[in-house]
Amino acid sequence: KAKAKAKSETDAKQVKRLSKYIRDILHRLTVTPLDAYKGDARRLLKRAQAATEVFGHATADGNRVLATLHKVADSLYAVEKLLYDVGASYWSLGRDRFDTVHLALDKALLAAAYDAAKVARSAERADAEDGAAPM
Repeated sequence: KAKAKAKSETDAKQVKRLSKYIRDILHRLTVTPLDAYKGDARRLLKRAQAATEVFGHATADGNRVLATLHKVADSLYAVEKLLYDVGASYWSLGRDRFDTVHLALDKALLAAAYDAAKVARSAERADAEDGAAPM
């Protein structure tokens, strides 16, 4: 029991840390002006900004699945790093790097949307059970 309790406390700390990390990146991405970028970088930023609501929901109370938070955090880190690399223009970025980050964004979006749907279904079931309970 002690090991299970320690693991759940560790998981809770990780969830809290990742949630804050994701919210911080989302904030930075939403305040970044689109016209600061062109081409692939602009499309990537636009997609990341459009996903903020879904990703933000992944960090909401009651919807914190650790595996999803890891996917979202990794994807947003990749987006931010790629945009930084473009802005810093230290080297030429290959098309494959953009494709890889777009794919990571897709996977994270799917995971976050799936978890949000699961939580919504659970809430609907709980409401239905409350409504069906005798008074």
